[in-house]
Amino acid sequence: MKNVFLIIVPIILLSSCSNFSKNTKQYISPSQAIEYSAASAPDSYAGVFEMTVKAGNLRERMVFLNSELDYRDQRNLTVVLRPMVVTELTEKYGKDPLSEMLNKNIIVKGEAKRMKIWMFYKTKKLNKYYYQTHVFVNSIDQISIM
Repeated sequence: MKNVFLIIVPIILLSSCSNFSKNTKQYISPSQAIEYSAASAPDSYAGVFEMTVKAGNLRERMVFLNSELDYRDQRNLTVVLRPMVVTELTEKYGKDPLSEMLNKNIIVKGEAKRMKIWMFYKTKKLNKYYYQTHVFVNSIDQISIM
């Protein structure tokens, strides 16, 4: 009986320890962000997103960071840095955020939202559109470089 006790107790203790596994954070990938935001449309999907910045653009004092080389790619997640965040990150890194983050992994806390992007020819709006998934960054605290 004593031998059974010596065998069973360690097994119980070890199995209960499996619940205390390493604290690994689960980040949402670009493909998951796109899927979850599409399922939540027209609402957004809140989470912590991770992506590699493969491309980007500066437009209207905002920086657009893309997970794909082609921003129109249906697999692309776009992180949009508002003008105030662009200014703060430029001061922090000594250069513009796009240059600092290009080809690096970033973590972004926010809400992924499916956006309808209308196509234009010159100044005329066409009856064609595509979808992009955007995460808007309104505070420097929402974004970090890995």
